[in-house]
Amino acid sequence: MPQDVQEWLPPDHLCWKVLDVIDQLDLSAFMHSYRDDRRGRAAYPPQAVIALLLYCYSKGIRSSRKIEQACFDDVSCRVITANRRVDHSTLARFVRRHRAALKLLFVQVLAMCSRRHGLVNLAAVAVDGSPMSS
Repeated sequence: MPQDVQEWLPPDHLCWKVLDVIDQLDLSAFMHSYRDDRRGRAAYPPQAVIALLLYCYSKGIRSSRKIEQACFDDVSCRVITANRRVDHSTLARFVRRHRAALKLLFVQVLAMCSRRHGLVNLAAVAVDGSPMSS
């Protein structure tokens, strides 16, 4: 592996796009839910967990156990998590704890990808498995 993480993936890889999108989102709803009293184990940065979820979900990986495994053997996930393996139970708790905020965030991401990059076609969107017109 090259020593510089920037050389691990090509410049147009989806991983870099996801990280760029995360930098443009307002994640204050996630940040305010963590205490800062230096007690307990430090939490993973919410930006990294959200980026990991967005990346894996976009590749069709939704199981927290499969995402945990991807943190071990997928270079993109290792880039996103700064080479840390996020435990499946941590991922599941994060999704459960922030379910409402994640739903709103994913809608923002879809709109951003459609509007700015033409990556998503909103002509047919399925919220619960039922296709809907935009």
